[in-house]
Amino acid sequence: MASDIVQTRPPSPPPAPAAAVAGVVVRGHGVASGRAGDPRFPGGTIAMQVPFFRALGLDLAGFHPGTLNVDCAPLRFRPGPGALRFERVKWHPDAPAETFSFARATLVRGGVRFPAWIYWPHPETKPEHFQPGGVVEILAPFVPGLAYGERVALETEPSQAIWLPCDGGASSDIVQTGFEVRMRVDLRGVREDEPLVEAGPLRIALRMAGGDPGLAKYDRDGGNYLHFPMPDGSCPVVEATLAGLRVGIPLALLAPAAGPREVVVRSAATHVTIAVDGHEDDDMLAAPSLEADLGAPRTLSPRVTGVEVAVPAEPGAPTPDARPLSRSIQYWTPDGHDAWVGDVAPCFFGGRLHVFYLFDRRHHGSKGGAGGHFFAHLSTADLAHWDEHSPAVPVEAWWETIGTGTPFVHEGRLCLAYGLHTERLSKDPALPAGATWAVSAGGVRFRKTGRVFHPTRNPTVYNRPDGLLGLATGYDGQSGLWTAPAPEGPWTARDATLPTSGDCPCPFEWNGHHYLLQGFGGFAHSATGEPGTWEDWAAAGLAPYDGLAVPMVAPFGRDRRILAGWLGYHAEAWWGGWLVLRELVQFPDGTLGTKWVPEIEPPSPPAVFGLDPGRALRLVFPRRDGGPALVFRLDPATRTASFADDMPEPRFGALHSADNVRIGRLPPPGPGAAVRIVRHYDPKGDATIFDAEIAGVRTLICRRRGRYREGG
Repeated sequence: MASDIVQTRPPSPPPAPAAAVAGVVVRGHGVASGRAGDPRFPGGTIAMQVPFFRALGLDLAGFHPGTLNVDCAPLRFRPGPGALRFERVKWHPDAPAETFSFARATLVRGGVRFPAWIYWPHPETKPEHFQPGGVVEILAPFVPGLAYGERVALETEPSQAIWLPCDGGASSDIVQTGFEVRMRVDLRGVREDEPLVEAGPLRIALRMAGGDPGLAKYDRDGGNYLHFPMPDGSCPVVEATLAGLRVGIPLALLAPAAGPREVVVRSAATHVTIAVDGHEDDDMLAAPSLEADLGAPRTLSPRVTGVEVAVPAEPGAPTPDARPLSRSIQYWTPDGHDAWVGDVAPCFFGGRLHVFYLFDRRHHGSKGGAGGHFFAHLSTADLAHWDEHSPAVPVEAWWETIGTGTPFVHEGRLCLAYGLHTERLSKDPALPAGATWAVSAGGVRFRKTGRVFHPTRNPTVYNRPDGLLGLATGYDGQSGLWTAPAPEGPWTARDATLPTSGDCPCPFEWNGHHYLLQGFGGFAHSATGEPGTWEDWAAAGLAPYDGLAVPMVAPFGRDRRILAGWLGYHAEAWWGGWLVLRELVQFPDGTLGTKWVPEIEPPSPPAVFGLDPGRALRLVFPRRDGGPALVFRLDPATRTASFADDMPEPRFGALHSADNVRIGRLPPPGPGAAVRIVRHYDPKGDATIFDAEIAGVRTLICRRRGRYREGG
């Protein structure tokens, strides 16, 4: 810690304490002191708040204008009945009012006692920068030489502080300060499993993926290792395991090298990361804290040299605001051998189409199975050239895992509603759970508000023509429409009579018609959008689904509608996959079709097959390994089209399964109509994607493991 504050009037020490709690000094967010350099808080949040606290009767003269973060796990703090409490302090013009509690305490360091306050912004009003469950923020005079990782104690009276067990299981009594381990490793000629380094609970090793039956599913799907074999067919990976997390890099991804490479394993805040030659894999902590005392690392292999351990870990490099994509956006996945696209939410703002998506690793298996998703961000001005932006809503606390939401505009600023699925990780009622939102002035950098406005976990907030905000709910059996003048409410129930239900609804309007896509198969229509007027068009076979999961729609330009969704990975680990975009087609009766977006060049060229009126079309795509072929059928008699395995009676499941898929109610093809089919192989998933556009008005998509030949 460093300070130029002159200690003019330090307060008198508090009375003799009744309890002492041990803790460790840990790194904070840096916003209280101003170290983070956030332009919203010049000089730090504490310096800005002090005058307001003084006006309310708390004089903090003589205290350092920043907080000392102390991890007291396995205990967590709650204000006692005698603690000071200041309700709804509006200390910043652009931030919501907050409630603060202050508990009198004594900070003890090496036998020296310092007067202190436990500074506790209430989580229910705190807009951002949440702390792990056992971490408390301390206001105290400047303590020379105090360092991260140093042990201290807090003495408090029962009337001031209540100390409760952390919620989070056995690991919640371990302190988190973060660490970084760097080493040089010769990764040539790996033929068998080999331990490399041990440091406390951390294990770094070489492993032959596919060799352990207990990890077979992880190696194939979760870690996605087996899709990156060496020329001899083996699949060695360099891997780190810690606190139940497993992160690794297949060695086949690395360019040839004549000598050792640097391997970095890092744990900081919420993530555990391994990095080699620009390739990264990470997972997220599913408990409040992680052991930082690694002890002296043990080198277990002659492959390893130069092991260095740093505690705490230094903050990672900031991500750029934008970088252009070099690959086609169609069937796109993020960089990384195990990175995929989950639920997608588009909007049009500032002359650009913005596509927010849940970044996925391990097909919903990260963070102990809680998902560990966050909202990533793409955008385009012309649909042909795309930029990738810094994450819109990252995971910044152990209890966070982000649920699907939608972008909307409020007071001229782009906002992003999303869900907090906190219940997957903790039952602590003090932690926020439900629908919240983030705000961006320019449409790129977002600030979490931290305010929960509705209990639904996957909120759909949208702009209505009457100037109000709308909310469509469908999570956990809820289904209805709400309205409010602002994100914080008040929200008023408008329509609970919707004929469809399902998660992640998407209401939109086009040329006077009102539509409601709902998750994986629901679809309703209303001529007016008024309560009680919605009709179940999915039951009538009029839904525009074509094999994509959780599609959502946004306007583009004057009279276009762009649909974005994701194509599910293989059935054994289906959640998350490839990004796919469509353009909607509106027929005179208001029903909808889909076509390819003309500006988007697919990564593989399409084959074109002419349609003869009244004649069926059958195309066979053989597998390269001799397995069952895939057949595309178009039958004008039944007005259906399908992709299915080549067998007499194929079984068709739900469209979003992207397995055997079939659509109906095809319009009769006009003169010169054709079917265009893209057959695109992606080695990242060892998958061939088949994507058909039928007469420019309907689409159909599926995927299969392995490679397929040209059809005919």
